[in-house]
Amino acid sequence: MTTDETPVVQISKLTEMVGDDPAVHARLLAKFLVSARRNLEDIAAARERGVAAEMGALGHKFKSAARSMGAEALAQACEALEHQGKAGDVAACTQQVEVLGARFAPVAVFIEAYLADNSK
Repeated sequence: MTTDETPVVQISKLTEMVGDDPAVHARLLAKFLVSARRNLEDIAAARERGVAAEMGALGHKFKSAARSMGAEALAQACEALEHQGKAGDVAACTQQVEVLGARFAPVAVFIEAYLADNSK
């Protein structure tokens, strides 16, 4: 849960897209988790290179995936990175990458718990 009691992942978003099948949700969430970790690695690499535009472009890509999984707080952090990258603000992007990691952590915990609960 986040501080405002909104779940870090809203399964209802998946239900709207693909129906109410926990097995399908689990498959999509598992794919998202792998993709998200790869996105974070790519963003970290762009941060190391100091390339704001690349961080922003990767934030845009990550935002869409996060939003489709119902991870709104994560999507908002990605959107902020996208805008900072478009503005060419390397310092702001660098800080936002830290926020992104902090927003991703509870999403990963939620998804891993969901996958564990739905693998039985």
